[in-house]
Amino acid sequence: MPTRALAGGDTPGARRCAQFIVLLATTNKVALPANPARAYLLIQNKSPVVFYIGLGQAASIGGGIEIAPGGSFEPQFPPTEDIQILGTYTNQPALIVEGRYAWST
Repeated sequence: MPTRALAGGDTPGARRCAQFIVLLATTNKVALPANPARAYLLIQNKSPVVFYIGLGQAASIGGGIEIAPGGSFEPQFPPTEDIQILGTYTNQPALIVEGRYAWST
């Protein structure tokens, strides 16, 4: 999964972010592993189709968090569990931005 650093620093408490493009699949997959240092999360639907996410569990149609085309998920308190994703079509893009505190590894 390609990453690109967006911001950062070695100052304690500073955030470091990475941006990912994940291609959707019609089978459930882990888009991000669990991260106890996660301080920010944005998932944006860049595709013309609905997809679903699961927080710490498998995503499912009708049972996960639905993200409509052009929609996004940006929780005030980001989950630290793994983020799983399930598309209704394959090879459609989802943008994920994950931030962590600089003092964490």
